[in-house]
Amino acid sequence: MNILTSIVCLFIRRDKRILLFGSWMGRRYADNSRCLYEFLSKNKKAYGLKKVIWVTDNPKVVKMLNENGFEAYRKNTIKGVYWHFKSGVHIVSNTYSSSKSHNGDIIGHLSCGAIKILLWHGLSIKACGKMRADINNNHSLKHSVRNFLNLVFSAAFFSPGCWKNRFHLTTAPESTRVAYYDFGVKRNHAIEASYPRLNYPSFITKKEKRLLEKLDSLRKKHKLILYCPTFREMNKTESRFVNPILQPGFMQFIENNNYIWIDKRHSANTFSVEKIDSPNVMYIDSDFDINLIYRYIDILVTDYSSTAAEAVYFSIPVVSFIPDYDQYNTQERGLVSPYDSYYPGEKSYTTDELKMQIKNASDYETYFVRFGKKYDQCKRFLFNDNPKDMNWIYNRIKEKAKF
Repeated sequence: MNILTSIVCLFIRRDKRILLFGSWMGRRYADNSRCLYEFLSKNKKAYGLKKVIWVTDNPKVVKMLNENGFEAYRKNTIKGVYWHFKSGVHIVSNTYSSSKSHNGDIIGHLSCGAIKILLWHGLSIKACGKMRADINNNHSLKHSVRNFLNLVFSAAFFSPGCWKNRFHLTTAPESTRVAYYDFGVKRNHAIEASYPRLNYPSFITKKEKRLLEKLDSLRKKHKLILYCPTFREMNKTESRFVNPILQPGFMQFIENNNYIWIDKRHSANTFSVEKIDSPNVMYIDSDFDINLIYRYIDILVTDYSSTAAEAVYFSIPVVSFIPDYDQYNTQERGLVSPYDSYYPGEKSYTTDELKMQIKNASDYETYFVRFGKKYDQCKRFLFNDNPKDMNWIYNRIKEKAKF
């Protein structure tokens, strides 16, 4: 496919002033890609850009963006494929190529000859890729064959769309280290800046606006607790996953203390969520852009999710609920760094501990007297005091990727 793409691009010449964006396996309009896309769409003239294009598999996203003054296409339409060839810069936030388990953010196989940028989608402590395999001591024949093939096809031209030669956005030396070791990013291809999603999107959809208005109304009378567990691969059913809201006495604790428990699952979650019918419980669709919610919540409850990094950045109390810590660390994925380096708040292993620590986190001033210094250390470790200014972020990306 790389050879065919190179031939096609002899006739449809790539233009670095045309930027192509995609996100979340071509399904969602969200995350770092969304925020940078909106910023550049609004500032094309200032940056000398001809076009800023979003591609997706979701026809609702195409319709919504085009109706609001943006430019978007279905990935696999004639126009979508054409702009894959014509655009000189391809930018994604999750995955660039399709596989048996998922689609790519864009048609990554058509990226040969374009400058390729992976913005990524979070600062998570859970291991992926090579770090995950090393931690789990995975020496199976399947894993050995995969490593051999990766070595054989490590040359950029043999990788799908030449994405081995991509640039990777990081936020600090820690995430740069993970990018090198876990994702195989070349040493000179890490772009240390900030995540665009630390800035609030400039365009809010009607569906998003309705939910945010509801949260704004609820927080006038309640404290809002956002529950964001990461996905599990070993625990395929809800019955084997410890959901605190289903444990004896926990729902009563939520109601008695006038909390609103907001359940938001990871987009990669594979099992159905058992729901409780209560005015004190909300369920947010897993595809909703989580980055819109942080300014409305009082406490984050999570486990190994990258949501904790944003909570640290925005100074939101974090309570970790990790009853499966030993299993997760040794059997499922493992961790890329010591847990406390990413999660500065209290850790709970039982629902009784979780209840106590939620109560502690409800007193904001006392909580930060206790954990303020750890938050400062964690924020520097994860974000390195880099500015979040979008102009600075884009110029850093442009300077490093040379377009």
